[in-house]
Amino acid sequence: MHRHVSLALNLKDGYRNTPVSSGSAVRVRLDGDWFVPIYKEGGWFVFTGLPAGEHKIELLNPVFIPERLAVTIPPNQTGYLEIHRSLQPSPSYPFPAHTTKIRGKLRAKSAVLPDAELLIVSTQERDMLKVAEDDAAAGKRQVRLYSTSKRVLMNIPGVFFIVDGKNSELCSLTDAQDGIFTLAEPLLYAHKRGVALRAVRRFKSDENGAFFAALDDASEELMAYVRTGQGYLEKKIAVRPGEMNEMDLVF
Repeated sequence: MHRHVSLALNLKDGYRNTPVSSGSAVRVRLDGDWFVPIYKEGGWFVFTGLPAGEHKIELLNPVFIPERLAVTIPPNQTGYLEIHRSLQPSPSYPFPAHTTKIRGKLRAKSAVLPDAELLIVSTQERDMLKVAEDDAAAGKRQVRLYSTSKRVLMNIPGVFFIVDGKNSELCSLTDAQDGIFTLAEPLLYAHKRGVALRAVRRFKSDENGAFFAALDDASEELMAYVRTGQGYLEKKIAVRPGEMNEMDLVF
């Protein structure tokens, strides 16, 4: 019997940046009920036969912070949705000794930022791609990019942060062939040649603005971003690699 694929969800271990290794590694709730997607090698969780409309998905494992997302299946769907997520480790994760950890609260001036997404990116050249064309226009799904190292290509498929002032945006890169990179969704903004796409780690604060981040990164300096109604705010942070860093991030 033919089953129509509605959603292909690619999950990575957000600390090791490797695909989730089996279907049993994550428990899934779909619209409040337990659900078992079809697991495919490479961290793919395949959902078939979803009716049109919005669906809420929860991804649960004690060593990861719960991930929740909403997806909308269009009427008369012909293709399928492709979404990429990195599961961020909880304090229960079996971290190596060299892990850099950051714990604190997100703030904008004196107010805490509850349920806010925190982006942390490396400042190292080896962890970035750069736009290598003059016409990376809004709406494009294929863009020519220059890779500064082979290491950065290990993040594909995966999410990158385009650092471009008021036009900064997140994008999911799904494939790379001969310097042409494919995006899961069209660009929201135009970007000039030389603009950087940085490998990003995504975290989230709780209802009290508290967050926990863990990084396999020996850098002493990182860049942090949060999104507000006025766009992304940025902050340079200094950390002690391989240690727990207790700090509030005030943007």
